[in-house]
Amino acid sequence: MMKYEEMTYRLEDPDAFVVTDSPNGTRFIGGDQDWYHTKWQRMSGCGPTTITNIFSYLTRGTRQDSDKQLSKAAHTALMEKIWKYVTPTIHGIPTSTLLLRGVPDLLTAHGYQYQLDQLDIEPPRNTDIPTIENFLKQYLQQDIPVALLTLDKGKEPTLDEWHWVTVVGMDEAKGNDMRLIIIDNGEMKEVNLGLWLATTKKGGGLAAFSIS
Repeated sequence: MMKYEEMTYRLEDPDAFVVTDSPNGTRFIGGDQDWYHTKWQRMSGCGPTTITNIFSYLTRGTRQDSDKQLSKAAHTALMEKIWKYVTPTIHGIPTSTLLLRGVPDLLTAHGYQYQLDQLDIEPPRNTDIPTIENFLKQYLQQDIPVALLTLDKGKEPTLDEWHWVTVVGMDEAKGNDMRLIIIDNGEMKEVNLGLWLATTKKGGGLAAFSIS
């Protein structure tokens, strides 16, 4: 896996995603949908988990000194709060529009002004690598994480089907080779989005929001 620091475009403060489990001190990167309390939440909670990662990162400057290093309990409590705004349907959250639907209420409730953005990726190849790269570059350069939906994983084994993850870094695309660093299930992982784009049959999407 490429080192995070080797990515051409990356967030400024990756340590802000670190979550520590007390008392054993296990460290995670971002949240894990398996931390939700009910079976349905654990099955369908990748979207709310991703929004929690993004919201937590964008609002990290408001954390109390005691919360600079997030605890698993505190992050899980935030996931539960955000679930009320970003709530999966019986079919999960299979589009960028559905993921962002409850975000305005979430941000307004916390006193933020906001802008939303999305890019749908639908087969056949209506969205090329330069278009995806430009979308991700626009937000990563502003220090904003991006949500990525993959409805199937194509031939990229690291991705999952019907799943949202958090994009935190991107290397400059080289032809059809487009490497991303994502946060998924409490870990940083590398994926080749170019391989996924060339082999996906169901597509997916990107979603982002900024606050002020």
